[in-house]
Amino acid sequence: NQIGGMQVYFPRGEVLNTIIRDMKIWRDFTGKNIPELVERYQVTYKTVYKAIRRMRRLEQRKYQPDLFSKE
Repeated sequence: NQIGGMQVYFPRGEVLNTIIRDMKIWRDFTGKNIPELVERYQVTYKTVYKAIRRMRRLEQRKYQPDLFSKE
């Protein structure tokens, strides 16, 4: 069960888990329930605010295309 000294990378799926968690936070976000989200997802206030900011940016990009894109 050896690989002969080679380093092998096994992804842990952290990025995917973070994206899924952020999507759930965004889905449950009402605008006034930050403390509830902190408790429900067992994360910090900062994490909830970051998730909302990321998801809000993605939502805006859907409806407001970049004016300076090369397409």
